[in-house]
Amino acid sequence: ITQNKSAEEELRQARKAAEVANQAKSEFLARMSHEIRTPLYSVLGLAQMISREPLSQSQGDMIRRIQEAGQSLLAIIDDIQDLSRIEAGKIQLKRRTFDLSEVLLKLDGLLGYKARSEGLAFDIDSSQLPSGQLVGDDLRLEQILTNLIGNAIKFTTQGGIKLLIHPLAPVEGGLRLRFEVQDTGIGITPEVMA
Repeated sequence: ITQNKSAEEELRQARKAAEVANQAKSEFLARMSHEIRTPLYSVLGLAQMISREPLSQSQGDMIRRIQEAGQSLLAIIDDIQDLSRIEAGKIQLKRRTFDLSEVLLKLDGLLGYKARSEGLAFDIDSSQLPSGQLVGDDLRLEQILTNLIGNAIKFTTQGGIKLLIHPLAPVEGGLRLRFEVQDTGIGITPEVMA
């Protein structure tokens, strides 16, 4: 009995130490996020101001790349914060009206440009796209698609990437869509696939 009680006490202390460490990590990530965001917003703001000036084509391209890199860094910071929220069980999906075609235009503008600049084809097949406004979390959808397409670009050296959108069987009071990212990259090994 004494050994069992001792083991239980050790387990309680280990659990408490893990909770304290997790809390410290979350606080650190929140602080670092703020500290990184502040100068990054300055960089992006200055790049936007410069982009309004008369620039040569190459200067304009460089400013666009600065803006895209800054937006990518902001997305990484958001991803890190989201992981902390997921671990803490505090992530919430928003329900708001949005236009899916606008999300797809943003993806094409940022990721399509990146893919094409690396000599890859990039296509969004929106032929089955529903018309009108949708309700959901467009920011999370954009975040997920950005990560999937970004990985496809990273691991594809020739060929291309395609985003397909298929409507699924309707559910009560709503529409369901399936998003597929296809690429000609290295793929995933069968051991990791599951």
